[in-house]
Parts: sequence; structure tokens; C-alpha cells
Amino acid sequence: MRIHPLFIILILSLSGLTAQGQLAPGTILVADSGTLWTVDLSGTRTSFVMPGSNVYGMDIDYNGDLICGASATILKISGAGAVTTIKTGTPLVSLIGDIEINQNGNFYVTSMGSPSVWEMDVNGVIITTYTLTGSTRAWGIGLDPRDGAIYVSGYSTVHKIDPGTGNVKNIASGAPFTFLQSGHFGPNGTYVLADQNSHGIYEVDPAGKLTTVYAGTPFGDIGEGLDYHRSGFYVCADDSPGAGARNAVFLVSPGNPAVITTLASGSPFSDLNGCAVVPELHVFMVSGNPSPGTRATLGVTSSGAALGIYAFASALSNKHGIPLPGGKVLPLDPDGIFFATASNLLPTIFLNYQGILDISGMATLHIAVPNMKALVGITVYTAGITLHTASSTGIHLVSNAAAMTIVP
Repeated sequence: MRIHPLFIILILSLSGLTAQGQLAPGTILVADSGTLWTVDLSGTRTSFVMPGSNVYGMDIDYNGDLICGASATILKISGAGAVTTIKTGTPLVSLIGDIEINQNGNFYVTSMGSPSVWEMDVNGVIITTYTLTGSTRAWGIGLDPRDGAIYVSGYSTVHKIDPGTGNVKNIASGAPFTFLQSGHFGPNGTYVLADQNSHGIYEVDPAGKLTTVYAGTPFGDIGEGLDYHRSGFYVCADDSPGAGARNAVFLVSPGNPAVITTLASGSPFSDLNGCAVVPELHVFMVSGNPSPGTRATLGVTSSGAALGIYAFASALSNKHGIPLPGGKVLPLDPDGIFFATASNLLPTIFLNYQGILDISGMATLHIAVPNMKALVGITVYTAGITLHTASSTGIHLVSNAAAMTIVP
């Protein structure tokens, strides 16, 4: 019998680790004039912490902490707001352009005054240096989870770095690119990047093919902050001092045409810079509530966990939850159904409950409801986790609980 990872995690939870402050999954973090703000999808803004300098590059590590660049200093900020300096000074000669956490838990860093990309460990020790060719500075970074390729925005060129060989290749350049800034590797297997001067968001595939997501009004200077939300949005910060000035956080839903929504704008924002989305794991019902003898389908979607290992379980209640290492809580109660699914005892009923998310961070689960009328009226809750070795506890993300009621 193969042991379900959640069963092991449940045993580990008895270790009594102290709960830590956690940034709420799906929260948007934006930097404005030396202050970090959290913004939820209702547009509510809350002052989080004041690092004291403009923040451009930022990413969330596998422990849920924010790694960001404040001026030419790299900081770690916990969900409780505790600030730790990771590195300052040489070779970080000017503002930090971007930071991206890689699969090893290390991070790549760019500094606006240099054409170099540095890989650093969690203590700020430089592991590898890559130097762009044809660009005088590096800014945005995106990482392909499939092969670890590093995509970097130069002024008007997109560079692709093979971390295995160190080879740097220029894959796209010229119009409409004139002042590329932030970037992020998106769910379609493309590098998504923003250009300040053309006021646009673009996608570049691994072969260098360019697609315009959206360009023009109402965007002004959207280049300094860009990230992806698992709901299907590109999130960007705009601080244009010109006619397009909005000091706004936009949600961009790709499509033909793309749909632009202003999430939050105006005071107290005055000089927006970087932004990041706290990774999220979400499970939801795809089919309607099932009846005995039929199969229910649940969807799983995430941000920040593409190609990650997942493990789910079900229970008949979620009133209390199960405490997990690192202060996280699995929103299921430890009843008989939970132990049966968490120990993989019902693999023909609860299907695809463990596996690997696809490149878009998605998966599909199934529940084959036995043909028993006595089950009508029972509600089953399903929730899960993703795992990653770079997390200090082994747990990366924890999902919500999706409810399914068996109907006649």
C-alpha cells in the first residue's frame, strides 16, 4: 500500500511547531513610496510594512516569506512583518530590478545598473553569475518550471539563459519593445513581460514568438510590477506620471479582447513600483452535486505551483481543521473518511487524489459515489496541499475546502 503524503503530514503536525504569521493566499502585494500594501480582490488596501525604500523586485518563497529588493538591498519579510536583511552592497550597485525564487529555493536577482543576473542562496551568497549580451541592464525575470530556463528583460531584448550550460540567447528584440521592465513566466508556457514606453503587456514563447496581451489606454507606466493570479489575471502596477497616470493596480484577463479591470487606484497610492501575488491553491466543484452511482469532478488550480506535487483528502466535516507544521491549517476534520483518503485506502472511490500539477498549475480530481441511497444528503469536503523540498516543513501551499453534497 502506498502511503498518502497527507497521512505523513498529519503525523508531523503533532510536533507542535509554533504558528507563524502567514500572508493570505491570493493576496496582491504592491509597493508604493517605501510602503508595502496588501490588496485583495475586492480592492481593499491595507498597509503591511514599511521597508523605507522603493521596492521593485519581489517574490514569495516556499515558506511564504516575501523576498524583495528595497533600493539596492535584498530583504526577507515574514507574514508577521518581521524584516531581515539578506544582502546589501556589491554587486548590487543600484535598484533591484526583479527577484525570482527557483526550484531549489535559491533566487535570481537583477540590479538595474548591471547586465548581470545573479543566482544567490537564501543567505545572499552568490552561486552563479550570468551576463546578458546586447543589453546594458537586466530587469524582469521569469523561470520556466519545465526546464529551469531563465527569461530576462533587457531594454529592448528578451534573453533566454540555459542554467545548465550558462548559454545566453537573445530570442526577441525590437518593436514594440523599447523599455522592458518586469516579467513573469505565465501559465501558457510563455514569458509575460511589460514595456513602459509602449504601455503594453506581451507574451514571448520559448522560440521567441511575440503575442500582444494588451497595449494602450488605460495603461501608463505599467512596467515596474507584474505577476500572475490563479484566477486567470495578470496583475500589474501603474505609476505613470503622464496623461495615463492612475497609480492603479490593474487586473488583466487575457482574451480577444483582453478585459482590463481597475482593482485599486488613487490615494493613498502615489508612486507604485513592484507587485507580487501570494501563491494560492484552490479546489472547486466542476460538475454539479452527484447522486449515488455517479461521479463528481473537482478542479484544482494554483499560482506559483506549476508542476508541483499535490496530495488531497476528504472528510465529512471541516469545522475545526487540522494544524500543520509552519502554522498552516488544513480545513478538514480528522474523521474516518479523512484517514481513509489520507492513507489511500479508497483509491477506486477517491481518484487522482495525488499527482503532479500541469504547467498551468491545474489538476482534476474525481469522486465515484457508491450506488447507495443511504448516502443521499451527506456532504463531503475536499482539501489538499502541495509539497516542495525547498519549504522548511515540506508543505508549500494549502487549499480551501470544496463542499459536495450527494443528492437523490
